[in-house]
Amino acid sequence: VDCSEGIGSDYHAFSVVDITSLPYCVVATYKNNRLSPLIYPNLIYNVANKYNEAIVLIENASSGPQVASDLYYDLEYENTLMTIQEKGRQVLGFSSNARMGVKTSKQVKAVGCSTIKTLIEDGKIELNDSDLIDEFGDFIPRGGSYAAADGAHDDLVMTMVLFGWLTTQEYFIDLT
Repeated sequence: VDCSEGIGSDYHAFSVVDITSLPYCVVATYKNNRLSPLIYPNLIYNVANKYNEAIVLIENASSGPQVASDLYYDLEYENTLMTIQEKGRQVLGFSSNARMGVKTSKQVKAVGCSTIKTLIEDGKIELNDSDLIDEFGDFIPRGGSYAAADGAHDDLVMTMVLFGWLTTQEYFIDLT
């Protein structure tokens, strides 16, 4: 889940990925830049429940902390992932010092970009969404990282970058 302010610039976006078999498959996406962050957790909750109580990973930026908190605490959605600091890096974890969601640090983004690139090139994920594929076309190298080209958006791509990072986590490996 990628969050925004819902005021017409950046987009709220999420991708639903079926991980029950390889290749993984994007089965649904959502993108909206006008939805209030106060309503977004309800939408995520409803969609996640329709997709077998899906595991939800929320980017911890913009309105992300509030969206994650509302989803977990107010809507009591227990499949909301958390991260902890371990040996100087973020990993999925559940403890009293865990943070809701994941902060897109340089390390998280680098691992996520590299991993999603490998998954795509190796045919281990089917993207199945023209908006997502179009965004990948505008996701370019910029300042030692990757970002959307001028005038383009990368909100759906970032959901897949987070998914790429997620697939490297021990929790995900154990799950699948």
